[in-house]
Amino acid sequence: MTAPLPPYAEFLGLRAEGGLVVMPYAERLLGAPGRLHGGVVAGLLEIAANLAAEAACADEKARVKPINVTVDYYRGGAMADTYAEARVLRAGRRVMNIHAEAWQSKRSKPIAAATVNLLIVRERAPAETPAETPEAP
Repeated sequence: MTAPLPPYAEFLGLRAEGGLVVMPYAERLLGAPGRLHGGVVAGLLEIAANLAAEAACADEKARVKPINVTVDYYRGGAMADTYAEARVLRAGRRVMNIHAEAWQSKRSKPIAAATVNLLIVRERAPAETPAETPEAP
């Protein structure tokens, strides 16, 4: 079961379709005239990475916290729907490394990519309480 998207994802109008995240075009997402705002693209990539991390940790009680997010912008985002997908490159005991890409009309021409490093916080089983030892008479 997938957790609900965060409020910022709802503001962006994101919807998850399997491993793909879709951001429908809306005027409120524009930065420079005729181009998507860079923060909107970065948010899309980070949310796609978090969904990939959630899927990777689905079998255990764990949550993730961001260590860092680095976004490389390749070209301006046009006034069109934008797609993103992320994949886990490595999931260690404490850190997960993820690569995410965003594109519009052609997946082979990404508009941006991100490297996301997340801290994995695993829930520990409660410690057993030692049995009370009777006192000597």
